Amino acid sequence: RKKSKKQTLSEKVKELFALRAELEGDLTKAYERILIRRTWQRLAKTVTPSVRASLQVYLNAIQRIGKGTGKKAHRFRQEAREAALEAQKAIPCWVMPHHRISEALPAEIGSFDLVIIDEASQSDLSALPVMLRGCKMLIVGDDRQVAPQAIGFQEDRIKELMSNALLDQVPAFKDQLAPDRSIYDLARVVFANSGVMLKEHFRCVAPIIEYSKREFYKHELQPLRLPLASESISPPLLDVLVTSGRREKSINSQEIEFIVEDITRLCGDRRFEGRSIGVISLLGEEQANRIWDRLLEELGIAQLRSHNVVCGDARMFQGRERDIIYLSLVVASNDLG
Repeated sequence: RKKSKKQTLSEKVKELFALRAELEGDLTKAYERILIRRTWQRLAKTVTPSVRASLQVYLNAIQRIGKGTGKKAHRFRQEAREAALEAQKAIPCWVMPHHRISEALPAEIGSFDLVIIDEASQSDLSALPVMLRGCKMLIVGDDRQVAPQAIGFQEDRIKELMSNALLDQVPAFKDQLAPDRSIYDLARVVFANSGVMLKEHFRCVAPIIEYSKREFYKHELQPLRLPLASESISPPLLDVLVTSGRREKSINSQEIEFIVEDITRLCGDRRFEGRSIGVISLLGEEQANRIWDRLLEELGIAQLRSHNVVCGDARMFQGRERDIIYLSLVVASNDLG
């Protein structure tokens, strides 16, 4: 009877923690909704009829641009830029990818008080027009992350262009303007005295980030992710050795089968309902593509969508997150590479 009472008490405690987590989640969502509505309400009060009209013209033009390959795309880009010049007076913050900025915002140097480039270590030189539009710049990136790849560029041709076009460039900056360098690389050199390291890490729980913290960040990162009871998965990190695995070029079939089987089991477990899943191949895209095809066969597209499953290489996952990640190393004892 004592054992029964203990079990009952334990179950009640678990229920209370689950209820608390649910309430905290609901409060967070409600707070976000209130902030969004208050922002739009304040904006609606201050925006003049002419600015409202400009915003609608801007929206219409962006929708008409589409892929940007039509005969009228140039005219719509011009409309968007002119409308944005008027709308910019009322909209305090604009968020968009690099290519949209050049086609949708007026080409004026210093037209924004502050320009923030996020994930700058993945931004190549196509982001330079973005920088010209800022009086001040905040460039956020990480030199330990994946850098741009200069695929299809011939090294001799790159050197020739750089020697001809960058004659007057500051010598220390010249090498940072190559296609395989990022905006973050350039900023680290140009603003060498203005770097600040962000040490608080909120994405992963401590055991997951520990390896990177030790190997790449000299233990300076402070893991601060404290998952709610409803979010936590124990243990947070699992190492699995597929003893029968063999690498054939960029494929490890036994590893594929293990991952597909494990994801299928996980998708059938109600405890993981709604959890998002990612699969990263550390040896190119082929392994990830094979895993995706096998998951389609086993689970179907509806099940994969319900868990927001994505398979790809490290580059594809840069800046993205999933509740559960499978890391496929591909390598095996027959071919370590």
